[in-house]
Amino acid sequence: MTICSKTYKIIINVQKVGGIVVDIRVVKTKENIVKSFFELLEIERYQNITVEQICQYARCSRSTFYSHYDSKENVLKEIIDGYMNQFNAYAKKRFKENTDFKNLLVRLINELIIPEKKRIQKLFQIELGGFGLANRFENFCKEVFITHYSDIPSRNLISELYAACVVKVLEAIVEERLEENDLRIINEMQKKLFNSSIFKGY
Repeated sequence: MTICSKTYKIIINVQKVGGIVVDIRVVKTKENIVKSFFELLEIERYQNITVEQICQYARCSRSTFYSHYDSKENVLKEIIDGYMNQFNAYAKKRFKENTDFKNLLVRLINELIIPEKKRIQKLFQIELGGFGLANRFENFCKEVFITHYSDIPSRNLISELYAACVVKVLEAIVEERLEENDLRIINEMQKKLFNSSIFKGY
């Protein structure tokens, strides 16, 4: 009877996700750690957050934490990797569907970023050199631009300008600093910039 009960308990805690067998308890514990990490970001700078604080908020032991993550940096990296995997998968899918490039990032922002804007705002504030979310999203925009406009001369430079602009606008969106008319004005300014005389001789 004891063996059967144990077996049943193990079975109900295991589930298939995308063809891979996962332990639901592991998923729930990691979700709780991530949730606690974001709760701490509301009241602390990332640099000041400790593993002990995360454990207190998540109500888990340090040994439980370290069975899933090596450090708080590992938690952050997994979160950022998760967002970037979503963005890359979205872009690939839309390009297969021949989505117009002009609409791709607008749709990505509306469908994936706006619903998560509170968390993404916090992640954008964390400076990690080339590994932070803002830097990685900027590189993502460059790659998408170059992939789509592979035949444009000076595409590397243009992709850098374009990506920097997208990230700055995105920061303003998640921080709710954009007025209703701002995006239209930004688009007009971009057109004027690239049509201005300083580019004529190149």
